[in-house]
Amino acid sequence: MPALKGGYDSWRNYEHRRRPIDDATKRSEELFASLCSFIQTNNGWVVSVPLAKTLRFECLPNSRLPERLAELGFEVRHAGTTSRIVPNAISESYADDRRERRTRIHHGVIQTWLYEFPMTKR
Repeated sequence: MPALKGGYDSWRNYEHRRRPIDDATKRSEELFASLCSFIQTNNGWVVSVPLAKTLRFECLPNSRLPERLAELGFEVRHAGTTSRIVPNAISESYADDRRERRTRIHHGVIQTWLYEFPMTKR
């Protein structure tokens, strides 16, 4: 079997590399990357595909993330609720054999709110 020229992951952007990137696409990629970073920093999860016209994300019901995005000029709309498995949903306290207090953290399902907004500002 011949060796791959670009490494094992060179297939990922094959179509993207064949066409020249215009300025609008480059700006859209940069906007998407910065919004993903902002949403993740504020405890949200981006669930839309890159370069989609509408960005969808999930957050906890008491999150201020939708308000913060609205303050930045985006038209944020509530799109429903969904569930997500997270690694720290359940916290269990117990006493071990030596009567020391211990805590275990388990995976669990939480309810999240789903929001969406167009990738253009008002």
